[in-house]
Amino acid sequence: MLRLIHLVVFFPLLCFGQIPDPKPNTYINDYTNNLQPGEIQKLNEHILHLEKETTVQLAVLLINDLPGGMSLEDFARTVGNKWKVGNNHNGLVYVAALNERKHRLEVARNLEGEIPDIKAFAIIEGLKPYLAEKQYYNALELLISSLEIELGAAPHMEIDSTYNSNDTTPNILFEEVNNGPLSPELQSRMEFETRKAKYDRLGNYAIGGIVLGLLGFSIWAWRYKKRYIKQNTVNGVYLGIGSSYFASTYGDYFNSDSSGSSGFGGFGGDGGGGFSGGGASGDW
Repeated sequence: MLRLIHLVVFFPLLCFGQIPDPKPNTYINDYTNNLQPGEIQKLNEHILHLEKETTVQLAVLLINDLPGGMSLEDFARTVGNKWKVGNNHNGLVYVAALNERKHRLEVARNLEGEIPDIKAFAIIEGLKPYLAEKQYYNALELLISSLEIELGAAPHMEIDSTYNSNDTTPNILFEEVNNGPLSPELQSRMEFETRKAKYDRLGNYAIGGIVLGLLGFSIWAWRYKKRYIKQNTVNGVYLGIGSSYFASTYGDYFNSDSSGSSGFGGFGGDGGGGFSGGGASGDW
């Protein structure tokens, strides 16, 4: 039982430990060295414009591989909460794992009305032609421009694309999503993403409830132990039956747990965070 408690309580902390710290003074966190400094500067200016226009904050991560044992969804959600992305639980996190050819747009809860899962899926689907050709700068420019459209921001710049100026796949995709019927394949994938996001949220709520329940039980047991010993102590001598066994067996456990519990909390302050599974994932 004790091992189960430790696993449930400390598993979220293990996930946090696998997340890199954000790079200073940049929205773009390229851990793959695929972007040039000038490209990063342009992308930063574009995202800054988006934030000034909408207050929505976007964090971008390019990684080679996901940490062992973490799904793309868990990684993106944990990044958003650990880094406290957003100003009023309205942040966005885009993660692309290049070697695994997977990517995700994670949406904080206060932004899910403006960018529901179906919109997030449409946005990242439009990036596939550029990602397939390893044109990561162009893919990110399209990502930011697409978010400008969805959030009603004034455009910042035109995309300098070298992929194919006649390729209208992203525009066609948005027209299908916004104005017309979806193809059966696209409809099926979007329905899958919507169901998956729903179950992810339910799983998060269940884990959170278990963690809170176990913490509540630990606090109650610790207080009960202190009160019981106090009631059965006379002139500094504990008179309870089996007291030496209880103290030697459980005393260190309760003391260590009570002193270590102060490390919980403090995440998602200052309006950042609030990521609970909204968004969409895909591959290319």
